[in-house]
Amino acid sequence: MQRTVVHAMNRMGCQTILVLQEKVLRDSECFYDLLQSLTIPVSEMFEILYFLALREKVIPHLKTYSSLKIWVAGCSTGEEVYSLADLLQEEDMLDRTTCMQRYQPKKLEKAEKES
Repeated sequence: MQRTVVHAMNRMGCQTILVLQEKVLRDSECFYDLLQSLTIPVSEMFEILYFLALREKVIPHLKTYSSLKIWVAGCSTGEEVYSLADLLQEEDMLDRTTCMQRYQPKKLEKAEKES
């Protein structure tokens, strides 16, 4: 984490963390740049061991709830949300679940340009 912040400081021309803080608080582009540096930049659509553990350890407990709200934090381009939705559909739980992820407008813009 420290290396990432120092790299962002250098990239934005900030000599101290206080200067970076001031810049991020006042400039939305700098804020977004720092946010992107601190979040996970990659996605893997089906991380097998993760979903196996989820299916075996977590899903049985979640089935005891009448409704669910799930926030998928740290996902890059959204594949994890789709993977989770597939799993919930297979377990007949999708119709009572709300799945959310962090909104990343720049990633959406990039996807629209590439499609």
